[in-house]
Amino acid sequence: MKFSIVIPCYNEYANLPLLIDNILPLLNDYELEYILVENGSNDNSRDYIQNNIDGKYKNIKIVYVDINKGYGFGLKQGLKLAKGQYLGWLHCDMQVHPNDLRPIFDFALANNSNQKLFIKATRLSRPLIDRFFSVSQTIFSSIIFFYRMPDIGASPLVFSKFLIDNFDIMPDDFSIEVFTYLIAKKKKFHIKRFKIFLNDRKNSNSSWNTGLISKFKLSLTLIKSSIIIKIRDLKE
Repeated sequence: MKFSIVIPCYNEYANLPLLIDNILPLLNDYELEYILVENGSNDNSRDYIQNNIDGKYKNIKIVYVDINKGYGFGLKQGLKLAKGQYLGWLHCDMQVHPNDLRPIFDFALANNSNQKLFIKATRLSRPLIDRFFSVSQTIFSSIIFFYRMPDIGASPLVFSKFLIDNFDIMPDDFSIEVFTYLIAKKKKFHIKRFKIFLNDRKNSNSSWNTGLISKFKLSLTLIKSSIIIKIRDLKE
């Protein structure tokens, strides 16, 4: 298996049919598996997945998380089942179209001899306020980690499986993006960025991004989590 893409699904019931329609074509063109993580949703996501997806498609695996413990926690459960030479993730909300994986996959295949690849999107067409918070996070991370890591939260992300030895040490929250990017920098992986355009949400609302206050709360959470990552890093 070349590629394993984890897709965490939290309260994305309305988006699941659209997601499946758009990820299936890539299965015909690449040696690829998807791992959908039903990440403790409290809408009808689990019922839909059980009745319409689970066991009905080749190379689509399902992981069920009974209680939501965070975005990163869900990703980790999916990564543990991954068999690909390259691992990564994509959001379920369809703001990023699955076709944006194609240039990433093609780049990985063209550079298959390099076992240290880290390929990450760079988001375009974002609101000014979102760009402000992303730049602020980049500045903060650069100060405490001594590496420049722009647009840390961008997905999709694909990386050589050798990047992470133990998925359990990865954070359970959104700082999993910070942690993964930092490891790639420390291990001197070849980092390649691909520009993508974000689409508007059509069928669901963000589970966390409900306004300016929620953005500040997430930023504080990322700051705290990044400090914890830094402390652990210094102890190693």
